[in-house]
Amino acid sequence: MRKKLQSLPIDAVSARLRSFHFRLLNYGLLHYDSNKKLQDSFLSHYRICVVISGEFRIATSNCSYSLNPGDLFFLAPNVLYSAFSYQPVNCFLYLDFTVDEEADFVELLRLRDVIHLSKLIDQRQQSNLIHLDQTVKNHYPGTYLMVECMLIRILIVMLNRLQEEPTFLVHHAQNAKEKLLAACTDYIENHLTEPITVRQIAAHFNYSENYIYKIFQETLHLSCRDYILEYRLNQALQDLKSSALSISEIAARNGFSSVYHFSGSFKKKFGVSPTYFRGRSFQSVKKRIPEN
Repeated sequence: MRKKLQSLPIDAVSARLRSFHFRLLNYGLLHYDSNKKLQDSFLSHYRICVVISGEFRIATSNCSYSLNPGDLFFLAPNVLYSAFSYQPVNCFLYLDFTVDEEADFVELLRLRDVIHLSKLIDQRQQSNLIHLDQTVKNHYPGTYLMVECMLIRILIVMLNRLQEEPTFLVHHAQNAKEKLLAACTDYIENHLTEPITVRQIAAHFNYSENYIYKIFQETLHLSCRDYILEYRLNQALQDLKSSALSISEIAARNGFSSVYHFSGSFKKKFGVSPTYFRGRSFQSVKKRIPEN
């Protein structure tokens, strides 16, 4: 008897993304000199930026964000923003597009104006983005479809991260509490290597500690202290996946007081030690590499 072929099931994310009709506008790699303010921009479309090298600071009307290599910054239409570069070699890739089903697209991403996802794009993916830039410049046949596939791939990576870390969605503030919360989470991100305390955050923004606790609990259903720990752990998780840094270096760059504190907290959240997690990740990659 002929064996019946099994079709690949369509998952929910693929089904949703397949329902959208994207219109691509621009794709390219931009280079900027250090200590240079980029021209203020007001977009009428969506823009995805991926930092390739250097360090950027992007500011909207209410918040500012520090961007490093591998970071992704997603801007919705009608957001006025400016950027400033700091290091001698600064470049980022951008992809501009619109989507016909805008309301459904905004609902899928839970998007207001801005999403900032740190260390989302690893070096291999960055190389693919740079290679695609050359393809676009050379007008290679099939380029439009290749860029569209890259857009969908980036959106899938974004959605997976947002699903893993729902409390770390960065969104545009709509009221006084959300503005303060966005400022607090930005402060935590920019001082991650330091021993951040709730008292320190409260003093910086001239609010009481009780009020800072209250807005975190009401909005994110986490205390400020728990949010800081969760953020550190998820950033460390990405480092373990995408960098060759030692366990002690990852602990230090994410603000843990010691390797023991990091390892204990990591195992409590993820069920395995950082060393074991990295070893399993390496083995899963090694198994996909054919031996000679």
